[in-house]
Amino acid sequence: MLNKELRIAVSSANEHELFNFSFDGEIFKIVGNNFIVSCAAKGTKWENAVAIRACNIKNLPSRITIRSVFVYVNKDKLRYDRNEFQI
Repeated sequence: MLNKELRIAVSSANEHELFNFSFDGEIFKIVGNNFIVSCAAKGTKWENAVAIRACNIKNLPSRITIRSVFVYVNKDKLRYDRNEFQI
């Protein structure tokens, strides 16, 4: 569900619109201009939210088919499932 909603939001956004990804240790959240989605998650709280331009969010699968998805920041990229996005 999350991927489908994000794909729709990204496809209707202008290329410079920012989507903010954040994680407080319990809730993973993605926020855009006209978009917000959150879901329960486990892990270590992120120190800061990560902003990614809509034009850098590409190749999202229509849905995630595995039970657990890893989302983390490594240097200048956000790793989300099997995708990496330039921050």
